[in-house]
Formats: sequence, C-alpha cells, structure tokens
Amino acid sequence: MMKKIVFLLLVTTMVSSFLLAQNEVKKIDSLVSKYADDAEFTGTVLISKGGKLLLKKGYGYSNTEKKIVNDGATVYNIASLTKTFTAALILKLQEKGKLSIQDKLSKYYPAFPNGDKITIQHLLTHTSGLFNYTDDKNFWGMDQTKEVKLDDMIAFFKDKPLLFEPGTARE
Repeated sequence: MMKKIVFLLLVTTMVSSFLLAQNEVKKIDSLVSKYADDAEFTGTVLISKGGKLLLKKGYGYSNTEKKIVNDGATVYNIASLTKTFTAALILKLQEKGKLSIQDKLSKYYPAFPNGDKITIQHLLTHTSGLFNYTDDKNFWGMDQTKEVKLDDMIAFFKDKPLLFEPGTARE
C-alpha cells in the first residue's frame, strides 16, 4: 500500500516538473504501464493542464478474479487513504485553536455512547475501543460507490459495546 502511495506521489511530482507535451505524457503512460505490468500499481491516472485533458487511463484490474479492467471512470473505495488527510486537518484545526485532540467525542456528539471516555486523539490513534464498522457484514452489503450519510455511518458502530476501554489498546 505504501509503495502505491509513494508511486502516486512520484507521478504527481513528475507531472508538475514536466512541460506536459505529448512526448512526456507518453513517457508517463509507459512508466505507469510498466508498474502495472509488474503488478506494482493498479489504478487510474488523470493528467490535465490548462483545462486540457492530456491523459485519462486505467491500469490493472478493479477485480482481478473477474478480469474487470480499470478505466478512466473506475470508482475506487479509497478507504484508509483518507486517514492521513483527516489527521492533518485535525492537527491544523488544533494549531488554529479550533479544537484540541484531547476534546471528548461527547463535545461534538453529546448523545454518543461512551462519548465522555473517547477523545479525538483516541480516534486518530485507533485506541478508542469503538467497533470497526468494516467488520459488519451489512457494511459490505452496501453499494460502496454511493455516498453514505454521516448518521447512517455512525449507526454501524455507535450502539456496539466498546471492544476495550479507550486508550488501553490499539485496534
């Protein structure tokens, strides 16, 4: 997973450093194709400049068992990739004095069970003791390409018992 993230950052850096003429786009496509052929990357690359689309192409499979190939319109479940951005934004809000990672969950969701025990830091460090909603088979029965409302998402785990006391273990 980390290789993929580093690779995507590398591609992004390469894109910003090139004057994206057709020759450079071909070089990027060739490089990404090599990674895909070596099973080091699967995904979609989109490159545009000045409102002009230069490359929009899928690589690898969205479902290897069924041999479904990625294309420029493939929808991905980004799952844990959002954790890094969420943590960075929360720390930025703390830096600006808008919140503290020591704030209790109950400050923002007063009716949340055990909200007085769980801090933002517990949530960020996976030490909250909350049930992992991805362990719920009903979650995987949902259409993963559709947006889920916050209240519906919280409903997956809010009434489940804590797996452990907040701050005493890691999920």
